[in-house]
Amino acid sequence: MSNSNNNRLTIGQYNIISTIGTGSFGKVKLAVHAITGQKVALKFINRKKIATMEMGGRVKREIQYLKLLRHPHIIKLYEVITTPTDIIMVIEYAGRELFNYIVEKGRMAEDDARRFFQQIICAVEYCHRHKIVHRDLKPENLLLDANNNVKIADFGLSNIMTDGDFLKTSCGSPNYAAPEVISGKLYAGPEVDVWSCGVILYVMLCGRLPFDDEYIPTLFKKINGGIYTMPPYLSSDTKVLLTSMLVVDPLKRITIPEIRKNAWFNKNLPAYLRPLPNTEESGNLLIDEVLVDELSKKMGYPTETIKKALSETENNQFKVAYQLVVDHKRLLQDSENNNIQSFFATSPPPWNTSLEDRYKASKEEDGQLDVESSISVLSSSLPKSEAFMESRARSGSNASARSGALPILPISGTPPPGAMTPTQGAQRTSTRKLPIDTTPKKAHKPKCRWHFGIRSKCPAWEVMLEIYRSLKNVGMEWRTMDAYHLRCRYQYPTVGLVVKFDLQLYKLENNSYLVDFKNAGTQRSPDGTDPLKAFEENLEKKFSEESGDDKEDASPYLARWRVDDDVEHVQSVYPFLDVCTFTNRKIYRMSKRQADHSAARDQNKSSAFGNGASRHPAEEKNAMGEFEDAWEDDIEQDEEVIDGDMETNEEEDGMDVDEKEEPEEDDKELKLYLPGQPLAEGEVLEADQSVYVMLHNLDVRLPFLSFDVLEDKLGEERKNYPATAYVAAGTSLPGDRNNEVLVMKMSSLHKTQQDDSDDEDDPDALDEDPVLEYRSIPHNGCVNRLRVMPQQSERNIAATWSETGKVHIWDLTTAMQSLEIPGTPANTTQKPLHTINNHGREEGYAMDWSSLEAGRLLTGDNNGRIYHSVLTSTGMTTDNVAFREHKSSVEDLQWSPTEQNVFASCSSDQTVKIWDTRNKKRSAVGIHASNSDVNVITWNKKASYLLASGHDDGIFSVWDLRTFKGGAHQPTPVATFKWHNGPITSIEWHPTEESVLAVAGADNQLTLWDLSVEPDTEQEGRLTNEGVEVPPQLLFVHQGQEDIKELHFHRQIPGCVISTASTGLNIFKTISI
Repeated sequence: MSNSNNNRLTIGQYNIISTIGTGSFGKVKLAVHAITGQKVALKFINRKKIATMEMGGRVKREIQYLKLLRHPHIIKLYEVITTPTDIIMVIEYAGRELFNYIVEKGRMAEDDARRFFQQIICAVEYCHRHKIVHRDLKPENLLLDANNNVKIADFGLSNIMTDGDFLKTSCGSPNYAAPEVISGKLYAGPEVDVWSCGVILYVMLCGRLPFDDEYIPTLFKKINGGIYTMPPYLSSDTKVLLTSMLVVDPLKRITIPEIRKNAWFNKNLPAYLRPLPNTEESGNLLIDEVLVDELSKKMGYPTETIKKALSETENNQFKVAYQLVVDHKRLLQDSENNNIQSFFATSPPPWNTSLEDRYKASKEEDGQLDVESSISVLSSSLPKSEAFMESRARSGSNASARSGALPILPISGTPPPGAMTPTQGAQRTSTRKLPIDTTPKKAHKPKCRWHFGIRSKCPAWEVMLEIYRSLKNVGMEWRTMDAYHLRCRYQYPTVGLVVKFDLQLYKLENNSYLVDFKNAGTQRSPDGTDPLKAFEENLEKKFSEESGDDKEDASPYLARWRVDDDVEHVQSVYPFLDVCTFTNRKIYRMSKRQADHSAARDQNKSSAFGNGASRHPAEEKNAMGEFEDAWEDDIEQDEEVIDGDMETNEEEDGMDVDEKEEPEEDDKELKLYLPGQPLAEGEVLEADQSVYVMLHNLDVRLPFLSFDVLEDKLGEERKNYPATAYVAAGTSLPGDRNNEVLVMKMSSLHKTQQDDSDDEDDPDALDEDPVLEYRSIPHNGCVNRLRVMPQQSERNIAATWSETGKVHIWDLTTAMQSLEIPGTPANTTQKPLHTINNHGREEGYAMDWSSLEAGRLLTGDNNGRIYHSVLTSTGMTTDNVAFREHKSSVEDLQWSPTEQNVFASCSSDQTVKIWDTRNKKRSAVGIHASNSDVNVITWNKKASYLLASGHDDGIFSVWDLRTFKGGAHQPTPVATFKWHNGPITSIEWHPTEESVLAVAGADNQLTLWDLSVEPDTEQEGRLTNEGVEVPPQLLFVHQGQEDIKELHFHRQIPGCVISTASTGLNIFKTISI
């Protein structure tokens, strides 16, 4: 990244013009190609964010596929630029959203809606054919080009469909999500896109959502029940199609091939979107050497590797990529033969010019219904037989006739039959045979003699606890995919045999649970040891070490491996079960005292809140067993790996915890770290406890990247320890319905070390772990920003900016009281007091409450609009006239600490403006504050003429508002510091010290500054090892967090700073302030 002569940022050959949006993983900027002048959009994906949310593998796979996707109605990915901090996707620029088009035009005529719908369906079908399911289709993700052609965008929640695997992630916006998605059931993928397309068609035709309610539980009830109304002005053919798509039961929901045959859909269908007849294909795949060379260059793999993958029977990424290139080649040929317009010259032809899969008839269906299972599995997710696929192809025309002739009853404020009663939906005769006799018959369900996996009626947490203990006892290594899904690996001691498998917990209908194992492969390590011989020797050795009653015969175990000499030796599919069986027998012989002691020790380790003791991350990783890279396993993607020791020292198990030896501190070589100094290989940072009065870290699974401090009744200017603090936070799971507003209490916050003035009655106080308690309230959508109203004397009021474009006002009083007073119940299902809808569906981040007048709230969105709202005892009122002068996203807002009608705003248009609420036409004064986005601002509470701003280039400046004169005058900041190497993400003045400032950046640094310190010109400045000068105003550098988002001073605990990041929450106080 560089700056051109006119201070415009340049990335590669692209000149950045402005920021046009902000997403979950970064910003989207408009740019122009320096040579061609073509406009493109640059989508920035922050590496640390995707790593924290375990999205790295998915983003990498998605980019590999989208590099080759070419369809006239899918946004094009031109190239990908990588930097140390970001992955930058260069994509096609389309300036409008279908959502905005609907808002401006209202409900569409059927012909206009049909045109958009045809383009959407054909593009979605193209994705499904190449095993890509979007999962977040909505008008906001459907862009329009200059010719009003649809471009599907934002594949961030997409997934690759694999035979035999089911999806469970609750992705997408709730209003457009299918019932099986919001219910957390397993689904294949294509059926959820069909539901979303049905909702989009309804919105285009009716100008409103079929399922909508501000209260999320009510919204989910409507979706799960298929409760919606059908306007009378829709044609009967349209109603039939809608009711076929919005069927709650995914098994009865219409498919895209059936939509393709629908009469309403095919009316005026453009020729380039029509499917071509199926053609026969020879059994052998003829590989085009030219295309293989092209794939080798684009995907970075040798040609021999690609050829070998293309010859395999199972599907893989190379076969999909090859098919994409073949489609693109056919397009170029067809465009020459058929004179296709240049608009489609870079897109593939109709995608069924060649069928992806050819099926041969094998055996006829028996026509009998299977016995009901207690585990619901989608039929669309199961591998289809060859005969079944051919029967579907032959019966496609009949399905079209049926779907076009379904009767529909008149609608008068009641849901349609297809939505209210899923069983009344269109039946697919190609998959089911209806009995002639309609007399109800009692179905006799035979007793199941066999079932998959291991079943248990214990609670889920107890099952998972036993799983973890068992894995530890047999020496497994594992990585947590989610709360109930583990990726495990086992390597036989002294043997080059590695076994990998997935272990997942499922819930059954009878409130029991099933543990399922899925083989992920068995392979040898590079050392090439004979696994059979070494395993036998190792197992015999283990049995020979036993004595007395514990001694067993190894023959039954070895018999599984040994066969007659004249027969080939065969290994078990799961050879690790031999060791599991042997080890579990030893577990049963453990004494009750050892088992109780182990359980108690595990319970003590379960606390999520650390006490800030000295640790060496590098040593912890070594002790826990990092994987080697020899097998290039996907388990090794910079994830923490938990390793259970294979050998169990029974003598050590019997020892008390405090009797175990700790490593000698004197044996560790410690060096002073200066900020900016690069770490050598193997070096890690360890906090110097002597410079902290208090330091605690909260490691959380769910990220809450925005929070605020709650005022409590424990007193002001608190300096006694252990301390207690309350905060309110909002979780940040993009597109997830499971987001929450959290009210948290952190207590037993001890000092890092005792001094002479501390109470010595309890010498073990420093060893006690802090306590974390919380109450949660459901929240619709990711919480972009949370702010607590400063006036908290009677009620604890907070506001949240949701990614859905709504601002919610919450009363956190009952949640706060339940934490302050033990036994007090908390309302965990409460609704917001009020919702501000003035921003439409445009999300935002800027928000601030007035400290001078209770209830006054400012909110700014990504479209440059600022709204002023007032909360009173009777409700909330919002002025419909917005403050609108910023040219792009409003990033932050700050009320004046001394003038009740004055506030400041900053924007990604690089400006800072001062406003008077009594004049909405224009700002009082504005300045160009930076050559990059202005991300955050803070107004000094003690010196009200000082305003600080943090910028996207890592610079922060301090401004004297008395120099703001308006007009063409451009003031100069009184101080500018370039210390941080990443964008400034948060900045705040100390609440009582007017010269002290805290700054956080994306470079994983939180710095404390004292601007009253003057440089000493007679002495040399402090230098890092790289020769970078350390400003004398820099008091302290706090490190150890990744991707720091927000920081706040605790107003009632002087000098206490709380910061949140993707790796957790830190609360600390330094000796500097």
